[in-house]
Amino acid sequence: MPFATPSELRSPWLEFLSEVDRQLPRPVELHCLGGFVVAMRYHLDRPTNDVGYIEIVPHDAMQVLQEIAGQGSHLARKYRLYFQHVTVASLPEKYPERLTELFPGRFPNFRMLALDPHDLALSKLTRNSPVDREDVAHLAKTVPLDPILLRTRYQQECRLIRMLKDVVTSGRVVNEKAGAPKRPKNFPRFECRQPWIHAASRATLTFSLTGSSLISLS
Repeated sequence: MPFATPSELRSPWLEFLSEVDRQLPRPVELHCLGGFVVAMRYHLDRPTNDVGYIEIVPHDAMQVLQEIAGQGSHLARKYRLYFQHVTVASLPEKYPERLTELFPGRFPNFRMLALDPHDLALSKLTRNSPVDREDVAHLAKTVPLDPILLRTRYQQECRLIRMLKDVVTSGRVVNEKAGAPKRPKNFPRFECRQPWIHAASRATLTFSLTGSSLISLS
């Protein structure tokens, strides 16, 4: 399957990312997703002002990155761009095996790795907002997305979504008196948030793939 090449970095992204690279005290690797990836790799013509990432390696570098270029940082105020750690996303288990580098060799101190387009589409499952549906529709036309592959990855790799859906349905985690949901024991780095739980309880998402052609993932 052919992949789009990253768009040429333009101002102010080039200056912003270059400054971040210079200020990082050691090399880091970011697993990027969201509108930034859709725009840079798949040429979505919609302004975005943040780089969403689901993982950073090493993990303890997150605080440093957020201090350098997170929301409210000096660089964020200077360029009106920022990095944002995404804690609520539905990702296939094997997504790291399919990551591709966005700007090979461009920045000595950090590598920006982008989600595979099908994994990127599945990451939109949690919010399913109008913007998310727009992104998926764009991916469907640009890549294009394979409905069979999309369904297969959802069914075989998105176990956490199905697990939470079952737990929520059974009432063992969320009920009127339970208060805030707790972090699942088997997923120590997963952060439960109320909107995520509600989204998981209706984990069937319909993607608009081509015009009026729809595919249900459940």
